[in-house]
Amino acid sequence: MSAPGSTGRFLLSWVIAFTVICSVFLVLRFWAARLTKRRFYADDAFVILSFACTIANEGVIIWAIDNGLGKPSNEVPPDELAVQAKVWTAPNLFSDLEVDVN
Repeated sequence: MSAPGSTGRFLLSWVIAFTVICSVFLVLRFWAARLTKRRFYADDAFVILSFACTIANEGVIIWAIDNGLGKPSNEVPPDELAVQAKVWTAPNLFSDLEVDVN
């Protein structure tokens, strides 16, 4: 694994920033619910599920940055380019299928 490029570092800084912002608002949401003695509802479960999915997605992004995301293609070794192609093919396929279904 090689060091991330400037674009990868830029993307990583945004990932970290939005993770912190999202975490703060999630804590504030549940703190406010506790202060008002509001019960745990389905929307709270969906918020937790969506936060878990966000964290998982950010893990994939960080892994991809470590494998050359954000670098020019001519600076990325061929084995890391193959990993990038595999990583980004499945999400694009599934998002296309989702658009077609809807």
